[in-house]
Amino acid sequence: MLFSRMMKKEYVFVVVLALLLISAIVYQLFFTTPRGTIVLKDDGFHPRVLTVREGDTVTFRSTLGKFFWPASDFHPTHTILPAFDPKGPVSPEVSWSFTFEKSGTYKYHDHLAAYYFGIIQVADENGIVPDNCLEQGGQFECWQNEVFFSLAEQGVDAAYDVVSKLFNEAPEFAESCHGITHNIGLASYQFYRSNPDFIFSPKAIVCAAGFYHGFMEGFLGSTGDIAGSALLCDEVGKRLGTESPDARLQCYHGIGHGAVETTIADSGSFGTRDAFIDSAIELCEQASEGELERYRCVSGIYNGVANFYITGAYGLSVKSDNPLSMCAEEREEYKEACYGNMNSVVLWAAQNHLADASKEYLLIPDTQYIRKSIEYLAGLYAVTHMEASGFLDVLSECRKLPGRYSLSCVKGFIQGLLEHGNPGIEYQKALSFCRMPLLTKEERVFCLTTALGDVKTWYSDERARAICSEVTDEERAYCPK
Repeated sequence: MLFSRMMKKEYVFVVVLALLLISAIVYQLFFTTPRGTIVLKDDGFHPRVLTVREGDTVTFRSTLGKFFWPASDFHPTHTILPAFDPKGPVSPEVSWSFTFEKSGTYKYHDHLAAYYFGIIQVADENGIVPDNCLEQGGQFECWQNEVFFSLAEQGVDAAYDVVSKLFNEAPEFAESCHGITHNIGLASYQFYRSNPDFIFSPKAIVCAAGFYHGFMEGFLGSTGDIAGSALLCDEVGKRLGTESPDARLQCYHGIGHGAVETTIADSGSFGTRDAFIDSAIELCEQASEGELERYRCVSGIYNGVANFYITGAYGLSVKSDNPLSMCAEEREEYKEACYGNMNSVVLWAAQNHLADASKEYLLIPDTQYIRKSIEYLAGLYAVTHMEASGFLDVLSECRKLPGRYSLSCVKGFIQGLLEHGNPGIEYQKALSFCRMPLLTKEERVFCLTTALGDVKTWYSDERARAICSEVTDEERAYCPK
């Protein structure tokens, strides 16, 4: 009897073991991702970082039930590895495969939803993944790779810790920071569903709040919820308004970025501004509570369109003899936003020469917008001239403009330093410019009024008071009362 019970126990053990083995086989066959396969799910590509060998084939599939389009960075041109591109949407019922012949690191995204991103590392015959970022996209790509590895593996806060580190290690990083933080925001949308609170981090305010510009592009592109985007920006203002007074309006600027991307995707008609700008403006008008929100939102539209003109994306091209011609045709209430945010096109066409770029603005027929446009232009120029060693050259460029516009140039440059300077201490470079002995009295007054008079625009009341306590008695006179 005892022997019989032992046999039964042994039999049960064998049966259970067999069932476990069968379950493991079924699980492997049907529920795990085969090696070399990347699956697009609600929260992004899985695995987000994949390492393969030269000659390996990677297969992409989706569980989202809608078309997808995996392709190499950069979006939307796919220039890092042009062959890594199916050249069209992939049906959710099928997969798409690509064989990686050359070792290196390759970032990619879903062309139809660029906030989904991933990284593929291709090891050589020795098992080493070479650092090929410089040949792919220069120093910008190397910095972005470092940031995105942290984003993929550790999340948003870790990515911003890398941003701060790069700011301290490489002064020239300032030139790339807004673009990289914009891409952090866009890529971070995929994390939003699982952790909505991360978008309210004070870390995301740095580098002209590029994070919110990119994030709102992802949010609106994914949901199409224009009312929800406005509510989200209002929540940003409630949670971060004390620490960063401009956060809410920066978020509205991001709605503009999302609006233009959304209308481009919906229209399917490229090549002219009429194909999407009017529709994008309608979205901004729906989202906005008042004139200020509407202005910042529409500014985001023109900011995005300017980038399309420079890259040639969506069939747009610049009239080399008159890059501002589009703005003259806009509705009156949106001309200032258009002229101002076409600054990147004008500066690009002038090969980054401030005085030459300013000549384009001095020729515009709508003279009431020249002063503000010069401010926009000089603010963008500051991104590539953050170091004190170049401040005298900037002053010289500003002084080439007619008197009243020369001061607008100084004001815009200071605003640019405040927007794009080292996180947390942006004001220091602005004050360094204002303290140059070669400034005239009028220039110094204008400079300090901008750097310290608007300090509460950039910092909390407490931080603004601390900054004003550090400056000289003469400078403190320009602080808010």
